[in-house]
Amino acid sequence: SVFAFDHRLGYILVAGPGFILRRDPDTMVSPDLSFVATDRLPPPGQRVGPWPIAPDLAVEVVSPSDRSCLVSAKVSAHLDAGCRLVWVVEPRRRTVTAWMSDRLSQVFREDETLDGGDVMPGYTVTVSQIFESTW
Repeated sequence: SVFAFDHRLGYILVAGPGFILRRDPDTMVSPDLSFVATDRLPPPGQRVGPWPIAPDLAVEVVSPSDRSCLVSAKVSAHLDAGCRLVWVVEPRRRTVTAWMSDRLSQVFREDETLDGGDVMPGYTVTVSQIFESTW
């Protein structure tokens, strides 16, 4: 979040207010971590409760009880709604899968570096750094 703040890129939300990805029927998600670019933020008075936009980056951390079909459905829902990048963090495998808006994906292992692409330009983190925190 310091990187996004220092570079005035946008806001990082940790288990934030949620995002309404679609209406009728409503589809709402609340990623474990998300990023919304400054130019896409809802007006200050509309930042309470779920936001009616898709995040630019959604990060989903897979728990041992998560079924792969549920994780795939979350990724699809984000991308279908216009999310530009989804990171799926798998602590048991110690990998991060990056899904881009064109539905291409890449698996990153501990010795590899993940970057924010055009969503968070200039941001990089090694997968091992992600797992240095307590999960």
